[in-house]
Amino acid sequence: MPFRVAARTVVSHTPGFTVIGELDDGDAVAGAINGAAPDLVLMDIYMPNLDGIEATRQVTRAHPDITVFLCSTYPLDELPVGARDCGAAAYLQKEQLSPDALTRLWADRGLPGLTTL
Repeated sequence: MPFRVAARTVVSHTPGFTVIGELDDGDAVAGAINGAAPDLVLMDIYMPNLDGIEATRQVTRAHPDITVFLCSTYPLDELPVGARDCGAAAYLQKEQLSPDALTRLWADRGLPGLTTL
């Protein structure tokens, strides 16, 4: 829960971004997205019931226009299996989340491969 609070604060203080919802369960993501239609999802890799990697696969398959940034504490070279090819546009270590990082990753989201800081 503390990361959700931090993420909400960062997103709220980043020009051009607005928080429209929060979830703490991977199973709830697909249904919530159908109703909210976000442009960007910050997806934690570790969530109960359905991890963020599989939730990202489901979101990007069903909504290819939605951008997903995976977030976690893993170093880039220790990402779990599937993180690099689940459809996420970027990976961001939680401690690096800032308005500048969010803005930069958003600008770089069309580049091929998994964008990181």
